[in-house]
Amino acid sequence: IDVRFPDSTSADTICEQLEPLVGRFGVTYRVGRTKVPFSVSADDPAVKALIDTYNEFTGKHAEPFAMGGGTYARNFARAVSFGPEDSSLELPSWAGTMHGPNEAANEQLLKDALKMYIVAILRLQELDL
Repeated sequence: IDVRFPDSTSADTICEQLEPLVGRFGVTYRVGRTKVPFSVSADDPAVKALIDTYNEFTGKHAEPFAMGGGTYARNFARAVSFGPEDSSLELPSWAGTMHGPNEAANEQLLKDALKMYIVAILRLQELDL
């Protein structure tokens, strides 16, 4: 099984809690590999710059949030996902949803995203990171 856990715990703590449970049910487990959870604080200046830019461009009042993932982010000292997502925009009939077959995005969303990315990058360059 794939177990993703927050940075408020550890693989060792989870194993300590799992041990008595597996014994009760007569099963065993083996830890294949573990990775330390990766997160960036919502108070990080870069996160604040990104969320402020997002809110400015979208007119929303979004808050940063954490999600269970561990792809490219682990290759950087600090990395966050950033960008617009608007499922209310119409897609072509052949288009699929994000991360699914025939993944596509609304063309106007991509154009608006480019503007947001340019401003966000300029704002990040002003920070002492």
